Amino acid sequence: MKIVKGKDAIGVTISREGKKDISVYFDKKTGLMAKLEMRKRDLMSGQEVQEERFILEYQDVNGNKSAKKIEVLRDGKALLEAEIVEVQTVEKLDESEFTQPK
Repeated sequence: MKIVKGKDAIGVTISREGKKDISVYFDKKTGLMAKLEMRKRDLMSGQEVQEERFILEYQDVNGNKSAKKIEVLRDGKALLEAEIVEVQTVEKLDESEFTQPK
């Protein structure tokens, strides 16, 4: 078990041969994702960095939980803080959205 932003969390690591591992942590109380952690290449510097994405708050969207507040750190330094103010969902997508281009 790990503490993520003051909450007990349970983590899993996803591994795939030839790819970088991704660790996902879930809030033990709610079961919702609390943190995503991975190594990735920074597009500006070209250097590999440790990225942590925290979901700080969720909102209800048509009966489903959706991220409301997020925070992103790169090598432990703040990169981004965001609040999602509006989420729109689509009832049904047209089948043509999934056809292969000719």
